[in-house]
Amino acid sequence: ERGHALFSEASAGLKILVVCFNRTLVPFVEKKIATSYLQRTGATLPNGVVHVMAFNRLMWHLADKGVWRYQKVFEKGKNDRDRAAQYQADLSYVKKNDTPTFDAHAYDAIYCDEGQDFLEEEFKLLSQLVRRDQSEPSLFVFYDDAQNLYGRTRPNWQSLGLNVVGQRSHIMTECFRNTRQIVEVAFNVLYGSFAENKSKIPTRAFGDVSSLLEKGLLTERDGYKQVHFARREGSRPIANVAPSEEAENQYVLQRLRWLVKEQEVRPEDILVLGFKKERIERLAAFLRGKTENGLPEIHVAFKEKDDILGQRHRLTLSTVASAKGYDAYCVLLVSAQDFKVDVDSRATFYGACTRAIEHLEVS
Repeated sequence: ERGHALFSEASAGLKILVVCFNRTLVPFVEKKIATSYLQRTGATLPNGVVHVMAFNRLMWHLADKGVWRYQKVFEKGKNDRDRAAQYQADLSYVKKNDTPTFDAHAYDAIYCDEGQDFLEEEFKLLSQLVRRDQSEPSLFVFYDDAQNLYGRTRPNWQSLGLNVVGQRSHIMTECFRNTRQIVEVAFNVLYGSFAENKSKIPTRAFGDVSSLLEKGLLTERDGYKQVHFARREGSRPIANVAPSEEAENQYVLQRLRWLVKEQEVRPEDILVLGFKKERIERLAAFLRGKTENGLPEIHVAFKEKDDILGQRHRLTLSTVASAKGYDAYCVLLVSAQDFKVDVDSRATFYGACTRAIEHLEVS
């Protein structure tokens, strides 16, 4: 009933935007929203109410509608902040001089998934796309410092017109995706518990470690961080060192056969991840040459950016970046030597490991 009430204004032009940074995440989010709405209301989601787009696709869409001029992502001499500033300038002009265009394409509410991927200037731009019936924009951000693959600094929420104190913010205190063993190992790599060079590890402010300690969600013993915010128990991650890429390919093939044939894991429940596109492309070519041994069809995520990951009867290979927001029961993370040891790379490694729900192997 609440769901029907939420969309009862659909005929009056209610528009909700869900935006994420990762293009491959869009079909997954669309599917989750449609399924959730059906479960709660028994009806299909009304057309034209919820719009799910990657950030750059949103920029192109609104440029096509005359809201601003499109700024190419890799335009020479411009960075992400420059592009956001230009969009804001164009949007301000439209708001002042072409109100009907803005009103036709503004949103009643915006939900930002994987908010740690966005710059503060990009949040400011999104907040200005919201119709203002109140003093604060209806902008909802889902944010996780520890998944900060792009090294973005945390925004100053007040500068965006957002009051996130008290009941306006909610901090999740339990990890539902991973077993304790998986998230604990990944967390200790992220924070370099045994790193020789402590200058290349995050500060305690990075993932708000002080709050985790204060709430009893994390304890430290002999330099090792024990995680209490993941309650599910499971097997420890497996690490394998191969002497060459060819040997690693053979190892991955062997483990995939073991999962699919002996353990009867569905191909769609397996995710093979790597840091570099080139490495994943070479691995995909190797595995495709082994189809006579019963391996399923290979899906390379960054080659088919608009397709959902984890399709039935297909084995997904992806970079960590293209798999952001996804998870799988079994994850094989290959060529871990491709990750650097700085803070951004540690966050990327943590993001890769925590795609695994039950089983993680790193080679």
